[in-house]
Amino acid sequence: GPYLLAGGSMGGAIAYEIACQLQQAGEPVAFLGLFDTLASLEPGTAHEPTGPDGPGPPAQAPSRRPRPARRRS
Repeated sequence: GPYLLAGGSMGGAIAYEIACQLQQAGEPVAFLGLFDTLASLEPGTAHEPTGPDGPGPPAQAPSRRPRPARRRS
């Protein structure tokens, strides 16, 4: 480590599981990239994300600024 992991679609779910298992084994995960990966909505079906100080705050989606209106020529 530190490990850098990424995956898309099902590969993202697999990368997430690998990251969880690495952290549980005490290995550092420096980056986890998920592309086009859906999170499970079923309670108890996914690991809680952890960091050096235990579980962190829930992730927040980036805020989107409204686009300025386009002028018609």
